Amino acid sequence: MSDDAHQAMIDFLLDVRQRHRTFIQPQPYAIEHFLKGLQSAASTLGVSLPSANVYRFILRSRGWEVSGISPSAIMRSQGYPESEIIVELLDIEIEAWQQHFTDLTT
Repeated sequence: MSDDAHQAMIDFLLDVRQRHRTFIQPQPYAIEHFLKGLQSAASTLGVSLPSANVYRFILRSRGWEVSGISPSAIMRSQGYPESEIIVELLDIEIEAWQQHFTDLTT
């Protein structure tokens, strides 16, 4: 898929991050459903997704343990409000797509 599609995904995610209350209700698992739906749509349209290695790198760089437990489950167990979980998962997703785009263009 073209670089334009990857940049469009990054731009869309940045817009969602800026106006996340418009796109995502602060309810448990809404952000996970939103991101999985977005990834499914991108894949269906032929847009390559960031690899698991990219996500692992981003998670570690942001201080999250990489394990069988998702960062959102860890955040919920630590009492993070859903609004903070949404922002953190969007930031992880944005960084993953930015890294993926950089990897594709270098």
